[in-house]
Amino acid sequence: MGPWKEGLDESERAAAELLRQVVLELIPSVKPRLMEGGYDEDLIDRWSLAAKEEIRTMEPKLYVLWKFGWATRTSEPWSPL
Repeated sequence: MGPWKEGLDESERAAAELLRQVVLELIPSVKPRLMEGGYDEDLIDRWSLAAKEEIRTMEPKLYVLWKFGWATRTSEPWSPL
């Protein structure tokens, strides 16, 4: 996650950087769920800061596995069978 890998072309590097930026923006959205789970707010804030720093510096190197699925729409009505 992030443009740290050697040999990326320009579009791959741009996609990796975009993913890194999106993850940085998503980190704060986890806080309410963790607080609902009973975690201390100060602990969550420390985790968030540490996670942001790791993602900014790309140390350690992070990997993300993506799996994709797709479908094709037809003119036939949908049926579960």
